Amino acid sequence: MNAAVGQFAVTPAWRKNLAACQAMMRSARRPRADLLVLPQAVLARSDNDPDLSVISAQPLDGVCVQGLLTASCGYSLTTALTIHVPTSPGGAANTLLALRAGTLRKTPSL
Repeated sequence: MNAAVGQFAVTPAWRKNLAACQAMMRSARRPRADLLVLPQAVLARSDNDPDLSVISAQPLDGVCVQGLLTASCGYSLTTALTIHVPTSPGGAANTLLALRAGTLRKTPSL
């Protein structure tokens, strides 16, 4: 198995973070990696706003996950990452995702 690690500083802007994840997914395919591991809480993070991860949480059928799934279409690369998913008003769970070939391979129950 060939593994790749995609490390970057997650920003407060989820669209910028999504673009970084998509670029790393494209890059990991070039050396034919089987697994790409991305940072934790890739939607949004800020040392100055500890609530940002909860405020920025998106459902699994949200724009961010859909953008990641689209980037994974047609490839056998498995990408592992976590995002914050809303659980209740004002609450979110840091949720592990594994994506491959346009599908969520594993999602924990919330």
